[in-house]
Amino acid sequence: MSIKRVVAVGDIHAGHLIGLNGPPWQQQIKEAVADRNKRNKYSKISRALWREFTKMLKDLAAERKIDVLLVNGDAIDGTGFRSGGTEQITTDRLEQAEIAAHTINHTRIFGKPKMSIVMTFGTPYHTGMGEDFETVVADKVGAVKIGSHEWPEVNGCVFDLKHHIGNTSVPYGKGTALSKTRLQNTLWALEEMQPKSKIVLRSHVHRYAGVDDVDGMGFTLPALCGMGSKFGARICEGIVHFGLMYFDIDHHGNVVNWDKKIVKIKEQRATTTVL
Repeated sequence: MSIKRVVAVGDIHAGHLIGLNGPPWQQQIKEAVADRNKRNKYSKISRALWREFTKMLKDLAAERKIDVLLVNGDAIDGTGFRSGGTEQITTDRLEQAEIAAHTINHTRIFGKPKMSIVMTFGTPYHTGMGEDFETVVADKVGAVKIGSHEWPEVNGCVFDLKHHIGNTSVPYGKGTALSKTRLQNTLWALEEMQPKSKIVLRSHVHRYAGVDDVDGMGFTLPALCGMGSKFGARICEGIVHFGLMYFDIDHHGNVVNWDKKIVKIKEQRATTTVL
């Protein structure tokens, strides 16, 4: 077995104005409209997100092509009923599934011919209150599996993959939930009810954080969507990261190389209002 590259992504939020929406769904920049500033703002952000996503994949493929893609929940954004659907380019979850599938299949350009995909379900508010619309995405991209909690094994290295994790309101508490999650896996493994993992991956909080010790590693993945949801802008204060992670696993199951790719989207930098 040769070294295999695993790329992990999450929180695409396809269908949201600042979700990762491919070119066929990017809104046109229009000048002669009353709301041109808002419309153009989101149109420029959408293009920037896709441009930087593609560049990250291209840079990775220049080193080593992707063998395994892990898609860790919230692939679609949902109906947005709490804000009356005002934040979505479409509230049709089947069309959102098509948008998400387009994004995931885009990674195949930068992957091996037999690249494998494993997915997890996101939060019900986004992906279906009872329904599992991400199953449609999994079917469209030919995923090996989609589930609530998955343990993909690559060259003997076990990943613990699940979307949700607790958040924190304090910047210095980012590692606490990850350490707890890793310990929970150890306890489940001692009960012989879960595989013992080497790498724990979570999403949901839209920011990168990591813990690493002799027993393994744990990370929250950066998001593949931008900033600008009404909830995030009006309620939340924490840092948001746009990007992904990758891991190179040798034939003994050792992690020989890993890193994060996080990009600052200049189109989203806050500015002052000069009076």
